[in-house]
Amino acid sequence: MPRRKDPRRHRLSLRPTVLRPATILWAGLLVLTLTLPARAFNSYPIGSFHDRITTEAAAPAGFSRAALRALQKAVRAPDWDETRKWYPLRPNGNYRPEHHFDRPRDLSSPEAFVRGAAYAREQLASAVELARADDPAGAIAALGRALHAAQDLSSHSNLIRLPAPERQACEAAFWSGASPPATLTLTGYDATAKDPESPPGDDYPHARYAKDSPRKNDEASTELDGGRTAFELAYADAVTRSRTVFDRFLEAVPEAARPELGIR
Repeated sequence: MPRRKDPRRHRLSLRPTVLRPATILWAGLLVLTLTLPARAFNSYPIGSFHDRITTEAAAPAGFSRAALRALQKAVRAPDWDETRKWYPLRPNGNYRPEHHFDRPRDLSSPEAFVRGAAYAREQLASAVELARADDPAGAIAALGRALHAAQDLSSHSNLIRLPAPERQACEAAFWSGASPPATLTLTGYDATAKDPESPPGDDYPHARYAKDSPRKNDEASTELDGGRTAFELAYADAVTRSRTVFDRFLEAVPEAARPELGIR
């Protein structure tokens, strides 16, 4: 006989979050990290760029405020879970480069891209499967991981500097599993190096070329198309790709499963 599901299990909590004193203290400490090196669109503190990108991209989907907060937390999770919680901030044992579209020293940019794109697609497929299986909390967690990777591609590469046909080819490869154009370069990041953002001998290191925040480096603040900075273009590109992730998720999720996900 099939097992009956416990209706209390795997529910997405939509209750307001109550901040404890320790949580407030930790949040205050995280504010201090804004001047420290970042590995992705900033996830510190709450309300930073990953949160903002997710909010803009999710707007057409109709998530409730509580569901959106849960989704933002899920998008932040790869950074929070894969970084040690003391100074200097460095990757911990959970870190995986494909979760952030990082290029480790033993992979080329095309190889790192293929791995990152495969991970993002796998997480999106998992989110759909969990939503169909009446596990909204699991679905949101997987969707957040897919979105995090999709957003990091924009800031951890030269994608926004490529000609339009090559950018379009990169987007097609993201979804098909094909190799990207040879002109795509991902930022180098070596979790074992003294400075992970500046791998020795790397020609395109994360520290100099990642576009994680407006003043991350000279590259991020350089004005390009129409007077917009590289950071602004990467931000807009991340919103666009995130909306595609949402569209594909909603197309595959039955209407009956949406209320449990907090989708109106």
